[in-house]
Amino acid sequence: MVIDYQALGGTSLVVFSDSELFKSLVLDGKESSLNLSFSMELDNSELILGSQKLRSQALELGVPFVLVGADFSLEEISESSGLHQDFSILDLNQSPQNLKISLQVILEDLNRKKEEQNLRSSLIRENDLLQGQVYKKNRELQEQETKRQEKSQALRKASTILRKRIFFLKSLNRAMELSEVVSMVQDEVRKTKGLGGAVLAIPQNGEVRVLYLSGRLVLEKRIKPLPGNQNGDWRQVLANLLNRPIAPLLEFEGAKNRFLLFIEHQVPKSKLRDFILEWKLRMVGLELVLDRFQLEKDLSEAALFWEKTFDGLDEPIGIFDSEQNVVRANQLFDKELLLKVNEEIIRRGSQVFNVESYPIQMARGVAEGSKVVHLSDQSSSYQLKQHIIQTEKIAALGQLAGHIAHELNNPLTGIRSLCQVLLAEESLSESFREDVSEVENAAHRCQKTIKNLLDYSKPHTEDRHVPTDVNEVIGNTLPLLKSLIGKFKHEVNLGEALPKTLADPHMLQQVIFNLVANACQSMESNKKGKVMVSSFFENDQIQIWIQDEGPGVPKKYQQKIFEPFFTTKGEGQGTGLGLSLSLNVIRSFGGNLTLDENYEEGARFVIEMPKWESGD
Repeated sequence: MVIDYQALGGTSLVVFSDSELFKSLVLDGKESSLNLSFSMELDNSELILGSQKLRSQALELGVPFVLVGADFSLEEISESSGLHQDFSILDLNQSPQNLKISLQVILEDLNRKKEEQNLRSSLIRENDLLQGQVYKKNRELQEQETKRQEKSQALRKASTILRKRIFFLKSLNRAMELSEVVSMVQDEVRKTKGLGGAVLAIPQNGEVRVLYLSGRLVLEKRIKPLPGNQNGDWRQVLANLLNRPIAPLLEFEGAKNRFLLFIEHQVPKSKLRDFILEWKLRMVGLELVLDRFQLEKDLSEAALFWEKTFDGLDEPIGIFDSEQNVVRANQLFDKELLLKVNEEIIRRGSQVFNVESYPIQMARGVAEGSKVVHLSDQSSSYQLKQHIIQTEKIAALGQLAGHIAHELNNPLTGIRSLCQVLLAEESLSESFREDVSEVENAAHRCQKTIKNLLDYSKPHTEDRHVPTDVNEVIGNTLPLLKSLIGKFKHEVNLGEALPKTLADPHMLQQVIFNLVANACQSMESNKKGKVMVSSFFENDQIQIWIQDEGPGVPKKYQQKIFEPFFTTKGEGQGTGLGLSLSLNVIRSFGGNLTLDENYEEGARFVIEMPKWESGD
C-alpha cells in the first residue's frame, strides 16, 4: 500500500520501522500488518507508522520522519541526512519508556519547529505584505514627487514667463516715445528663435504711421490706409515700404483697430501656439502704453489749445488759489500787475484797469478762496475822459488868455509905441538905441505869445504856414534866452543851406524856446554842463537836435512826458503843458517831436520836419 503523504497536512511525524518490537510497543496489542500505515495519538500528537520501504516518498516530499531500528548502517544514515533535514534515528536498544519519551521529545521539537516555521512564514507573509505596501507607498510617493516636480517646474516656468512679462511691461511703461516702444518690442521678439522683425502700424489723422527698426535706429514712414479689409496685403505693403523681402507675418490687432503689430517668423505651426498666446497677453500692456501716449498727446494738445486761447485774450486774466498764488495767467498779466491785483483800479503807464474777480465754480460747489481775476482795460474810456477834461481846461485857458490879452495888450502896445517914439529920436546913443529896440521887440514877443496862447485853443490851419528857415528861427530864439543859457556852456551847430519847411515861424520859435528852457532848467544841479543846439538835413528830413548834459529822463517817465499836464517839476514850477503843446505844434507842421531814448549823457529832443517844395 502507498501512503498519500500529500494528504498528511495535519500530521506531526511519520515513523518508519520494520521492527516487530516497535510495532508491538506502539500498537500496544493492536493488530496490524507490516504494509499498513496507521495513525495513533501520542500525547495529542499524531504519528504515522509506515514501512521503511516507503520512506523514499517521505524523503521526496520533505515530510518529517523517524527511522526506528536496531542497527542502521552508515550508508542509510548518510542517505537520509543528505536528502532530508527533518529526520531522527531511534535505537530500539532502550527501554520502551525511554523510547516513548524520545518520540515525545522529537514530536515536541518538531511542533516547536513547525510553530517557528509557521511564525516565520507568517512573518514572511506579513513582511511581504508590508513590503508590498511600502513598495506601493513608494510608488505613490514617487508619482506624487514626480507630479510635484512637474508642477514645480511648470510653476518655475510660469514664474519665469511672468517675470519676463512684468519686466517687459515695466520697460514699456517707462517709455517716453513710440520709438522706444518699437525698439523694446523688437528686442523682446528677437529673444525667440525663428522670429524676425517687428513693425508697428498706427492709424492716425487719415493716414497710417509705420514704425520699424533699421539697425538700432527706429524709422517712421506714413502711408495711406489700405482700402476695405485688405489686411492680408500688409506683407506686400511692408515689402515695398522696407524695400526688402518680408517673411510670413504674425498679426496682432489692438482693441478697436487702434494699432497693428506685425512680427516676421520662420517658426513651425506646432510651436506658434504658445508664442501667439503670450503676445496676445502682452498686447494688453502695449495697448495701455499706446493709450497713455494718445492720452498725453490729447492732453498736451488740449493744454496748448487752452493756453493759446488764454494768451489770445487782449486783456490780462489769471487764476489764483486760496492763498493768492498764481495758478495760471496769460502773457498780458505781468509782474507789475500781479503786485497790484488786490487793488480796485490798477494804473500802468497810460493804461487803466478795473479789477474784476469771480469765484471758481467746481463740480461740488465753489472752490473756497480760488478765483478768476480779470483786468478790464478802461484805458480808452479813461483817455476819453481825460481828453474831455483837457478840452475843458484848454477852453478855460483860452478864456483866461482872452482876459490876459485884453489886460496886457494895451500896456504892451503903449510900451511898444513909446519905444518906437524913442527910436525915432536921432540924439539917442547907439547902446541906448539897442536897448530900446530890444524892449520893443520883447513887448512884441509878449503880444505874440499871448496871441499864440489864444491860437492854441483853436485848430491850427495851413493858411498860417509859410516857408520857414529853421536856422533863422533858431537864431531869433536863442538871444531871448541869453540870461538863462548864459549860465552854462552852450554850443550851436547850424547846418548850411538847409531847405525851408512849411511852418508857423512864431509857433516854431515857441517850441524851440520851451525845449532850450527845459534843457537849462534840467542842469541846475550841473553848472558845468553844456547845452547844444544843432540843425541838419538827413533822410529827406530837416532835423533840429536840442540836448543837454543833465540827469536825463528816467525810463519810467519816457512814455509819459508828452502827456498833457504831466510834469516832474515841483509844485508851481510847471504846468505839464509845454511838451504836449510843442508836440501838437510840430505835428501840425507835418513833422514829429521825439525823445532819443538811446542818448545816455543827458536828454536829447529831436524835431523832424519835411522840407518845403516850391510846388507845395
